[in-house]
Amino acid sequence: MPDLRDELFFKPKNAFETVDALELETAQDYCRRYMDFLAAAKTEREAVNEGIRLAKAAGFRE
Repeated sequence: MPDLRDELFFKPKNAFETVDALELETAQDYCRRYMDFLAAAKTEREAVNEGIRLAKAAGFRE
């Protein structure tokens, strides 16, 4: 019976077990940049200014 249970029951897996190192590093980099954005943009006005700054840094222009 335990074999059938192992076969039929859902076993959740942690994402750290299923992704490769490159994908994990990419996700962590995204999270770091998002945390930096949240730290710099505490209000709506600051969020707009930070968004403009990031866009210009990425090569966008008015």
